[in-house]
Parts: sequence; C-alpha cells; structure tokens
Amino acid sequence: MPRFSSLSANNGVNIVDAGGTGSTNTSIWLVGWGQNTVHGLFPNGSKAGLQVRDLGEVPVYDANNNVFQGYRTHFKWDCGLTVRDWRFVVRIANINVTAGAVTTTNLVNYLITAANKLPFISAAGNSPPPGGTKPGQVNTVFYVNRTVRAALDQQAMAKTNNFLTIETRDSKPYTAFRGIPIRICDQLTNAEARVV
Repeated sequence: MPRFSSLSANNGVNIVDAGGTGSTNTSIWLVGWGQNTVHGLFPNGSKAGLQVRDLGEVPVYDANNNVFQGYRTHFKWDCGLTVRDWRFVVRIANINVTAGAVTTTNLVNYLITAANKLPFISAAGNSPPPGGTKPGQVNTVFYVNRTVRAALDQQAMAKTNNFLTIETRDSKPYTAFRGIPIRICDQLTNAEARVV
C-alpha cells in the first residue's frame, strides 16, 4: 500500500479512484505475478518456507504469575516481496463500505479499468512480462476482502454480465473476472483512508 498511495505519483496511473471520500474505504488489488514483475523472495542463504522448532513441554506463567505446564513452539519465516515492474500492480482504491456492505456502484466497471491497465493483458488473464518473453508467464490475480468478495459473488450469481463468472477448479467454486481469479485477502480492511 505505501507504494500505491498517491494519485499524483508516477505510478498513480495504476491507481483507480472508486470515489469513496470517508475513512470507511477498501481496495481491490490486481497483481501480475511473475519472475520479472512481482514475486516473493527470501534472504540469500536462508531456508524457504516456514521453519518450525518444537521446544517441548516447559513451565509457563499466566497474568497472575501462576505456573502451569505448556508446550512451546518457535516459528520462523523470512520472506519478502519485490515489485520489479510496478505496471503489473493495479490498485482500485476508495471503494466505499458502509455498515459492512459495499456502497460503491459499478464494481465491474472498475475491474474492467484495472484489467486494461496491465501491459499486454489477454482475455485469459495472462500477460507476458517485459523483455519479450513468452505469453502466459505472468499469472494475474485480484485480491479483495470478504465484504467485496460477497458483493462480487452476488453479482456473479445474478448473471447480469458475462465477465464476472463462477468457475470451478478441483471441484471447488471460485469467482473470476475475465478468467482472472478473485481471492480473499484478510489484510484488506474496510477502514482505509481516502487515497488522494
């Protein structure tokens, strides 16, 4: 969010303003994941993934300093994110949410605008990264919170447009826009300040 927080910044062209004015806003993110666009990383020389160390049964103290036996486990995960090409990230900001419901209208129009900001987007939701590499090497995904996902699910079930659909993968349904999956990210809140 700090990288896509100003409409007047150089990358402000990839921020779509949905018009919310208060402090009860949320965002939809479109990310084109790829080796040359946006990807996760971990420090050189460290292990990838979650590391777990069982410390066994040890004495533990509660708030009143009473001792009891408990199990202790140490978790460690060194991970990061690199945005190599900011053109493959689009933020739809200022989506108004009131009383737990999306009050911004025409969410599908904002999804259309976002999808068309990615370079070389195809109808299948994949696009080649910069440098002329092969198509399909970038996987695009929309990220939304549960409130926005519920609104999009309802629109998909109403079948009022052809772009927003319910797809099936491994016998599990998911909502997609132009073939791009829409995934839930619980880190996206309904309490974002207006992006200006």
